[in-house]
Amino acid sequence: MKNKGFSLVEIIIGISLIGIISVFTFSIISFSLNGFSAVREKNTMIHIGEMVIEKLKINDPYIIEIIEDVEEYGQSYYLEEDFDRDKYSVLITKKYSSEGHIEVIVKVILLNQGKDIYVEFKAAISKQERI
Repeated sequence: MKNKGFSLVEIIIGISLIGIISVFTFSIISFSLNGFSAVREKNTMIHIGEMVIEKLKINDPYIIEIIEDVEEYGQSYYLEEDFDRDKYSVLITKKYSSEGHIEVIVKVILLNQGKDIYVEFKAAISKQERI
């Protein structure tokens, strides 16, 4: 008499192969989703950095105070409510200063992460525009 079904060994091997393929597939999907999340965070940080640089170029009393702190102490934190301060921090550091302008580094830092994730921008701000 001929057996028309699968043996137990064949079924176990088939299920094992499906399991191995599933593990690899799910790990690739998980890795991709984490990559997308990191890209989204970097894009948000870039947006915040560009926004801060543009704000540093205007004559607002708070901005003038920040620039004075940067010139006097070498650095200052940007504390406006323009972004989620529980998630991001913005540090403005003086790189170079002359009579005509000040060069700063704007560093946007992602907080509450195990590793240092940040983006840096360099900008030159004219002092004549502030008068």
